[in-house]
Amino acid sequence: MATPSAAAMQVLTGAMAPAVIPDPECVELKKATDKKRSEISSKTKDKTVAGKDLKGKGTTVSAMKSTPKAGGMTKTRLAHNNNKAHMKCPSAMAKGASSDARKGKKTPLCPSSSFSHPDPAMQKSGHAEARLLGELGAAKPRSITLSIDWIPGNGAPSKMPCEDCHKMLCAAKTECGHDISLCDSKGQKHELSDDHCPATPASYDALRQTMGES
Repeated sequence: MATPSAAAMQVLTGAMAPAVIPDPECVELKKATDKKRSEISSKTKDKTVAGKDLKGKGTTVSAMKSTPKAGGMTKTRLAHNNNKAHMKCPSAMAKGASSDARKGKKTPLCPSSSFSHPDPAMQKSGHAEARLLGELGAAKPRSITLSIDWIPGNGAPSKMPCEDCHKMLCAAKTECGHDISLCDSKGQKHELSDDHCPATPASYDALRQTMGES
């Protein structure tokens, strides 16, 4: 009888790859975005609001959990990128910053921030992550976990912020002192680090690699 090769022995006796264990906060936030999508779908058949519309631009539902660094109450909030969804399901949905901030006339973040929404400001400030951070506004530094659920009109879902929201996240980190982490598609939590900020095309690509979407 033939003797098994060394390669075959390695395959048979090699250690199993460790299982990927999702972060509990990412699991919690994904359940929240899934539940909110289900709630919206039960109230409207408009696919530009409820889900994937091949003729539209897609939809984003994002969930954010934040706790003051100095101690205090933890908040979980959700937001949608479409105003119609906020009218259908106003409960626990962040509307965003003040009118002037949404128009790009002032920062939606802490007073020391130089960030303002670029043109078209009302459209950019309506992104789900922009609404969530805008609602925090001048809040003292917080530890933030963000789960982004972007379903495009055509293509694969993504957990990445867009380039404009990446700029806002970096400003919230570097200018306002927030600690920010993002959940990837496997439920792993990744800190927004100095490799990802300040926001540039190169640091955005680095974030894509970190999130497993390069």
